[in-house]
Amino acid sequence: MRLSFALAAAALASTVSASLVARSASLPACALVCITQADSSDCKATDNVCLCNKERFLVSFIRCINLFCQGGDIETALNAGNQLCAAIVCSFSFPKP
Repeated sequence: MRLSFALAAAALASTVSASLVARSASLPACALVCITQADSSDCKATDNVCLCNKERFLVSFIRCINLFCQGGDIETALNAGNQLCAAIVCSFSFPKP
């Protein structure tokens, strides 16, 4: 479940466009910090499909969430990430951090 959140957060972190900012409204503040700090690998910041498919980005994001978020914010962030990447990537599975 945490991997799914990381994946979704990764997608959100990938861009600062208005559409992603609108989607990130459901993320706790701690997750927004992680979106900007996660390793985007060789993906462009605006390429959500690429980010949702990059294990390196997802693991980096999940580790950040586990470090900076607490309690219900962890679950909220993971759920939001899962929903976002599941909508982008048809066959989606999360890596183990």
